[in-house]
This record gives sequence, structure tokens and C-alpha cells, in this order.
Amino acid sequence: MNLSPQVIVNCKAGGSCNGGNPGEVYVYAHQHGIPEETCQAYVAKNPDAFSCSDIQKCMNCAPPAGAKPGDKGNCWAQPKYPVWKVKEYGTVSGAERMKAEIYARGPISCGIDAT
Repeated sequence: MNLSPQVIVNCKAGGSCNGGNPGEVYVYAHQHGIPEETCQAYVAKNPDAFSCSDIQKCMNCAPPAGAKPGDKGNCWAQPKYPVWKVKEYGTVSGAERMKAEIYARGPISCGIDAT
């Protein structure tokens, strides 16, 4: 299952292409859910405006008549789409606590603060 990283960027759900806090992604996923990547393809850039609008969460497009490769199509917000939610999240630190969390609930993700 590939979830849409572009929705995370578009909705500033943890930051932007300029950096952020990955823990906030879990907050967003718990509260709103994240659609699959087919809903919003990753373009590796910030949107012109961070509105988290319906079209920034799930979009469908059709090419214009007689379109050539690279032509922009007509796009609209997809009204209904599945989202994937996080049931629970939290923080844990220390090797022993991390191992206990993995044993109790499965995989964990880790962030590194580096300059």
C-alpha cells in the first residue's frame, strides 16, 4: 500500500518540502487519514498555496481533446476515496523501550534530529 506523501506536503501535515516534524504525520493520519498515492501523485514540491483543499487531497484528471504528451489536462477534486488511518501513535525513547514497543505492537518509525 503506497500512501500519498504529496497530501502530507499539501496539507502541511508534518511540514513541507523544506522540512518538518514527522511525528505530526501520525497526528494527521489519526485524525483525517491519508489517501493512496493514486489519489495525489508525488510531485516533490510544495503547492502554490497550502490550502489542503479537496483537490489537494484527491484529484482526478482527463486530458484535453487532441492532447500531446506534456499537455495539462482538466482536473477536479475526487469526491469519494478511501483513506488509511493510524489507530494509535505516541513517542518512545531508549533502546529497551523501543524493543518493548516493537514486541508489543510491531514496527516503529524513528526520526533523527541532525544539523
